[in-house]
Amino acid sequence: MDSAFVVNGVPRHHEMIGVYGLLIRETPEPAVLLELRAGTGWYDGHWHLPAGHVDAGESVVAALARELGEELSIGAEPADLELLHTMHCRTPGTSYAWVDVYFGLRVWSGEPRNAEPHRCAEIRWWPLDAVPANTAAPAAQALSAIRHGEPFSLWGWQA
Repeated sequence: MDSAFVVNGVPRHHEMIGVYGLLIRETPEPAVLLELRAGTGWYDGHWHLPAGHVDAGESVVAALARELGEELSIGAEPADLELLHTMHCRTPGTSYAWVDVYFGLRVWSGEPRNAEPHRCAEIRWWPLDAVPANTAAPAAQALSAIRHGEPFSLWGWQA
């Protein structure tokens, strides 16, 4: 797939944008909601953050609010999303790359539930500093960076 388009006569590359939500519960200790992926073909059997992609004409905050509604049946206001981390990702050994934007959310409406059982086997709260070993690699890296206050990282760009 060609990811170039022309601007002012110059071919420009563009990449997909992913959005990720860290629903953070403070009591009894900081915890994050993860989904056990299933039936997607990407990190199935691994825990991951609620996520999705930005659609044409959609802002990153609007995309995440939409995705949280679709995946967890919760309401999220874009103004309540806190930018925590940005990651530039690449499928190793390829030129396929994308940008992931991670937002924290401490306030939402409704009770999170698995609204997409065809894509998610289970949802569960995990201590923010003790996510399971089978957390998807990009999510595990992002969570570690967020815990350490690192606003940016690369994933998959290593030789």
